[in-house]
Amino acid sequence: MVLPGLIEGLTGRKMGTRSRQYVMPDVVIFEGDYKDRQDLGTSRKIVVIEAKIKFDGSDAKQVLEYTKIFGETFKGSKIKYILALIDGDAMCPSDPIIVDKSAKKALEKEVSEGRIDLVVVDGVAPDKSGEKKLVEEIRNFLEI
Repeated sequence: MVLPGLIEGLTGRKMGTRSRQYVMPDVVIFEGDYKDRQDLGTSRKIVVIEAKIKFDGSDAKQVLEYTKIFGETFKGSKIKYILALIDGDAMCPSDPIIVDKSAKKALEKEVSEGRIDLVVVDGVAPDKSGEKKLVEEIRNFLEI
């Protein structure tokens, strides 16, 4: 017999819950042409995009984990991280966007202290200003 309190005490999680794994970002753009996965390590520029409708502290941690993983995997590459906050009102009016301001501030602090090259793009939706800014950020970084 397993006691739920024991599991929670040992792992810090309630019984039956899993720890969050940061598997892959929503979009990754590599500059150049590649024949297979091994060639990706030679990329000079990489854009990592994570899109969110709701954004909280666990999402901020997720983005920071991506910066560690990509930084270690692609040493020598210039990497731009973009957090695209989807305009929930435009995409799904019944489910408005919820952004944890302290989580957003934590990421902005990492940027201001020069630890990561990240831009937060608010209000991303078709034909909205956020969409234009997202495209502009990608084009400027890749110089296209």
